[in-house]
Amino acid sequence: MFSIDQQSGEPTLIQTVEGHGIHLRTFGLNPTGRLLVAASIRPLPVRDGEQLKTLTAGLMVYRIGDDGKLTFVRKYDVDTEKGQQFWSGMVTLA
Repeated sequence: MFSIDQQSGEPTLIQTVEGHGIHLRTFGLNPTGRLLVAASIRPLPVRDGEQLKTLTAGLMVYRIGDDGKLTFVRKYDVDTEKGQQFWSGMVTLA
């Protein structure tokens, strides 16, 4: 996450967060600007000590604080057995 200096337009890094997935390709903000959803496109085997585990593709939800920083809320796994999750976004339903 970056803050933007209102005078110069210069970005300043204020936070890095765990993505909870591999190759986060897209993200979306809800209309209130309080939630961010990031999408990872495919699962990947990763080493966990002596074992391999699969880090699933998914949608990761983050709450955006008043200070602009993200707090991880949860991950929704996405079944990508028949392909990869290429794009995702948000739409208002009501």
